[in-house]
Amino acid sequence: MLGIVGITRNITESKVFLQPFDQFAEIIEHIRANMNTKLLVPDLARMAHISASQFERRFSKVFGMSVAQYIVHVRVHEACRLLVGTGKTIGEIALEVGFYDQSALTRFFKRIIGMTPSAYRRGGK
Repeated sequence: MLGIVGITRNITESKVFLQPFDQFAEIIEHIRANMNTKLLVPDLARMAHISASQFERRFSKVFGMSVAQYIVHVRVHEACRLLVGTGKTIGEIALEVGFYDQSALTRFFKRIIGMTPSAYRRGGK
């Protein structure tokens, strides 16, 4: 038996839904490209041409988390990719994604993913 399923979506409605995220596209790309550096809210706010407090309020409203929390999430999810896609040590990965050391990565990783980086690398066991 074979079946086909399709979905249609009004592109105008999609654009309206995605519009709030568009205002942060350049910032998000900058965070992803520079996650291993010190990222400061005032610098990101300057990129967006608004005050730091206004930037933080708008960012939190759109993403449902603070800028700092978002940066940690980006770093942890990149660590996930590196854990399964490379043979690098957890310490090397921690530094590559912008954490000070392996213990900092492990602490945030466990909080966000629910297991240690070692367990994640082993397949969640």
